[in-house]
This record gives sequence, structure tokens and C-alpha cells, in this order.
Amino acid sequence: MRLDELVRSRPLHAVRAHLDVLDDQEMRKVSCAAYALRRLGDQSAMSRLIDALVTTRTVVRSSLSSSGAVTATFDDTGTRISARRRATTVRLQVPQYEVLSALVVLSGGVSFHYN
Repeated sequence: MRLDELVRSRPLHAVRAHLDVLDDQEMRKVSCAAYALRRLGDQSAMSRLIDALVTTRTVVRSSLSSSGAVTATFDDTGTRISARRRATTVRLQVPQYEVLSALVVLSGGVSFHYN
């Protein structure tokens, strides 16, 4: 069922199904769910939207090691350059602007002073 049809018919399961998507790890899905919840206009979604306002993601980044970062060797086969790398795990907090938009609409225009 398309979103426009859901908005017109407002079946009970539509809000519940989109609320479940707010917990997804894929930010695009969270944004789409928030957009749908905004269009559905059910204020019971506000608590879950507040929880989804900032998503924390864990990413692994690779960076050069601080000790002996780059080495070069020369032999009969040519030149070989290598760099020691280390993996660092970083937790990022990512704002969900579509979630904020849904909250503003469902609350009647409260901005939540979020930027």
C-alpha cells in the first residue's frame, strides 16, 4: 500500500509498523519511517520519535599507526612501500532531521531547540 493510501485509510497497523522501523540500523529506513509517521499524524508516535532523534552508530576507522608509520624497501623486484595501519572504533551520534521534522509537526510546531 502506498503512503498516500495509508494516510487516507489510517489503518491501525500502519503506525505500529513504522514505529518498529525507527529502531533499524539503516538511517535511510529511519528517515522514511519518520516521514511516514509525520504524514500519518498520530501523536502517539512522539515518544518513540524522541528516542530516535539522535542515532548512535559504531564505525571502525583505519588510520596510520603512530610508530614507524611508513616504510620503504628496495630489492630486485622493485620498490615496496607499506604503512602500518590500526583500526579504531568510534561511536558517532548522528542527528535524524526527518525525525525532528515529524516531531515538530506532531507537536503542533514545538521546535525542541535542536540543531
